[in-house]
Amino acid sequence: MSCLVLGVSGSLVSAMSTAAAHILIRSIEGIGTGGAIITSYVLCIEYSGVRYREIVTALFHIPLNIGHLTLPGISYLLRHCDEFQLAISIPVFFYVGMRWMVMESPKWLMDNDHIDETVVAMEKFASFTRIPKENIRQQIEEYHAIHSTKSQREIKIWHLFYHKTLISNFIYMSVIYFLCGMGYYGVSQYIGQMSGVELFPTSIRNSVLGILSVMSRVGQIVAPLINALPENISGVVFGVLALVGTFFCYLLPETKDIELPSSLDDTKVLSRRKSHLVEDLELNQNIATSSSQQ
Repeated sequence: MSCLVLGVSGSLVSAMSTAAAHILIRSIEGIGTGGAIITSYVLCIEYSGVRYREIVTALFHIPLNIGHLTLPGISYLLRHCDEFQLAISIPVFFYVGMRWMVMESPKWLMDNDHIDETVVAMEKFASFTRIPKENIRQQIEEYHAIHSTKSQREIKIWHLFYHKTLISNFIYMSVIYFLCGMGYYGVSQYIGQMSGVELFPTSIRNSVLGILSVMSRVGQIVAPLINALPENISGVVFGVLALVGTFFCYLLPETKDIELPSSLDDTKVLSRRKSHLVEDLELNQNIATSSSQQ
């Protein structure tokens, strides 16, 4: 849907004859662009395992940068702005058809109790990676039986504000996205994306990342206003705000080598530092072992 919005609005921009219409269609095009980037990024992260999330994050942004590098060449060949706009918008329609070629996220399927579809998706992954797939259904059913909860199926975006840990992480990430967008829209943005994906449950992951992306854009809007201040003052403001962002990063829980959360209960397991998380997991294992022995 995002690619369809992006393709249609991008093509219509070249036909807009008034400034108001041009701004409106460009705004819709921006919505489509943000939606396409966020959903595709989340899908890639949910495809990958715990060990490869950092690598996938880096690889995901390579095509984006390659696309940016091609823009000067296209604009050199097509000097008229309308021709240039059509040239970069029409190819987007090709990706609309890819919706039926891309598998749904196994993580999302499992968290929404679509076990049969999860098995089909994982068997395709197994065939591609040439790993045994005889016990995939059994493993998925066992995993689902352990992790499936009523709360993860019923979670909605507004539940974010009922959960202390989630709302705290959301506020911290909002500040970080705002400061990243304002201070340095580049590498720091990608770090923010990674943390935003890992902190929130499957059902609201795309929605939260979309809100955080808006916060980043607000930061970009504010940046020129700060830059208009005297040089010494603007430099100090940007430097201090960068330190503030560092402080909020410290408040976030450690997510390295941790599975993506599926429910509200999963977010409670995340502690401020990985060592605490390991201690909690070991404690839970000891309790379970003691209970079974009794």
